[in-house]
Amino acid sequence: MTVEWLSLAPAVGVCLLVLITPGLLITLGTRVRGFDAVALAPGLSLGVTALTAILASWLGLRWALWIPLVGGLLVGAALLGLRRLLARRDLLDWPRPPRGSAPPVAASWRSRAQGTAWLALLLGTALCLLDLVSAIGDPQGFSQTYDNNFHLNAVRWISETGDASSLTVQQMTSGGQSAGFYPTAWHAVTALALPVAGGSVPAATNAMTLAVGGVVWPLSVVLLVRSMGRFRRGTVLAAGVLSAGCTAFPLLLLWFGILYPNLLGLSVLPAGLAIAVQLLRVSTHRILSTGQAGLLVLPFLAGIALSHPNALMSLLVLSAPILLVRGARQVRAVAAGRIGWGRLLLQLGLIAACLGVLWILWGVVRPADRVLHIWKPEATGAQAIWEAVSMSPMGRYHPEWMVAALVLIGAVSVVRRRRYIWVLLTYLTGAWFYIAVRFLDEAHGRIFITGVWYNDAYRLAALLPVVAVPLAVVGADAVLRVVRHGWEERTWHETRRAHRRAESGPEALRERQDPDGELPPWVEVPAEGGSAASPSGRGRRRLLHALSAPGPSTALLLLAIALSTQLGQPMRTMEQDVRERFTVSADSALVDAQEMDVIEHVDQYVPADQKVLVDPSRGGSLIYALADREVSATHLAYRDDPDAAVLGEKLNQAYSDPSVCEAVESSGYWYVADFPAPALVRNPGHTYPGLEDLVQDGVAEPVYQDGQAQLLRITACGY
Repeated sequence: MTVEWLSLAPAVGVCLLVLITPGLLITLGTRVRGFDAVALAPGLSLGVTALTAILASWLGLRWALWIPLVGGLLVGAALLGLRRLLARRDLLDWPRPPRGSAPPVAASWRSRAQGTAWLALLLGTALCLLDLVSAIGDPQGFSQTYDNNFHLNAVRWISETGDASSLTVQQMTSGGQSAGFYPTAWHAVTALALPVAGGSVPAATNAMTLAVGGVVWPLSVVLLVRSMGRFRRGTVLAAGVLSAGCTAFPLLLLWFGILYPNLLGLSVLPAGLAIAVQLLRVSTHRILSTGQAGLLVLPFLAGIALSHPNALMSLLVLSAPILLVRGARQVRAVAAGRIGWGRLLLQLGLIAACLGVLWILWGVVRPADRVLHIWKPEATGAQAIWEAVSMSPMGRYHPEWMVAALVLIGAVSVVRRRRYIWVLLTYLTGAWFYIAVRFLDEAHGRIFITGVWYNDAYRLAALLPVVAVPLAVVGADAVLRVVRHGWEERTWHETRRAHRRAESGPEALRERQDPDGELPPWVEVPAEGGSAASPSGRGRRRLLHALSAPGPSTALLLLAIALSTQLGQPMRTMEQDVRERFTVSADSALVDAQEMDVIEHVDQYVPADQKVLVDPSRGGSLIYALADREVSATHLAYRDDPDAAVLGEKLNQAYSDPSVCEAVESSGYWYVADFPAPALVRNPGHTYPGLEDLVQDGVAEPVYQDGQAQLLRITACGY
């Protein structure tokens, strides 16, 4: 990691402070302790951050670091009071578990299990950070994709206006008209890190990416594995390594989109599943009481919803199998006489109500209809199934054989042992939606089935690691269990043989020769005072026996997973693809090298109180984020303000149309970014005939130029 990347450490620290501290205050209020308190915190912090941003906007408060911290303190205090009320009424773990069920593990900060979880996080974080740094390449790099105009400019807008509300951020693109809802949890946190990132929006954004993809994601994965069962140490460590083992998350969302809000929402999704598992008691290892999980579920749902609504829907639909498993277990409990019919009917009613809410939301929480027809099916059914099974999303990359093999082993283990059924069902659910979006057409229900995710296969491909990693962890546990069983069996047999040798010795063996004076070929006779085996054979057996011991076998498995996933072709190819997307070059898609040079000089020529006319289909919109000068359009999907509309239509008619100079003088658009490179995407609703031939018509003159890209100053209006 270079010195340049280390310079982002303060910004990463601020992001983690906002992502963890408010939620940690909440988990501490419910008396969750240790690793679990920290791992649950990010999802809760997102809800506090987004909701306090809305509240601060209503109250006229400027967005600042203290606001989400105070919000977390207040919510934590409220939940502390509710927890005490539940405890006084003996409802903290209601309904009371049947006799013989495992109670919740006592909260603790220090224990062997806690140490293992932190070590797993350390492994996952180290590998994820290395992947992200290698993929992004430059701490000042930014994605050359369609959505990045909006994301980078939104961070600048929040920083300048002090308004991080999800209800107002689209004023940046609404042309002065009313704005709708847009999830701004990502941008609100990033804006708080901007001052310590040197005022660089790309640097602050990359710091947030490292915090989310490098810390929050493995934190959530390890928490989910802890909630699944009481695994051996090596299995939990494998969870940390596997969190960095899939190209589909987080790197795929950096290559496509760019989908920062989805990245944020999916990074905390495993923690949401952990809450569902604990609330519904489908795990034999209870790290939360029912009361604790119940108190945390609504704040967590708010957090993931305000990070991105389809992350909320992903959590709800992946929780459906957990609900069904809970219902099936309660039916069996009635049959076994462990619970009564009244309790069963109450729980089945609640499960049905939850599924009913999911059904209602399924038709509501989805984008506008016009967006649902953009992405079409691109694969056959067989191809889509192979991509899901082999962990080769979108058919762009080679299969991830190690992860796929562990997933298969995990599935076999679940079927044979009938444990972790919900893990397998959750995996099948996520895989089914990915397969559906890849091959189903609209005539076969595509809009209804996958419209929640915009019918976009990339968003569902990123969901595959969320459901595959837990099943792969079950597979890793099965491998370690088989190896350990073999080692224990060999140890037992070796001990028996050693005792027999000690009792009989060479003479006794020779007395058991056959009538012809020959020993059976499988019996080795040791020499006097020697061993039955040759030195080389004995050494090989001892080495094999030593390597299959629990410690070495765990280390070998972790090393095999890390090497195969980190050095394999899929990861190398994905990192290279992301790096190309984040590189400014002569032919980069959003801002090329000449345009970037002009943008870097904008603040030297354009006064802070004046604005720049741009064509948002090219790179000019990023002048706002990168050079801190207002522009006429911050994203391709925008509405013109009245003055910008006049200038875009007829600025080159300034000498013949008085309305042009009136618009310039009233709006402050005295400069034009003339970037003639091909458009990334052309919006047919926006054309700019008024920005053509400005120099030839004598309306403007270049003040800075690099190749064909130039910054023009309007001279026709007397400036």
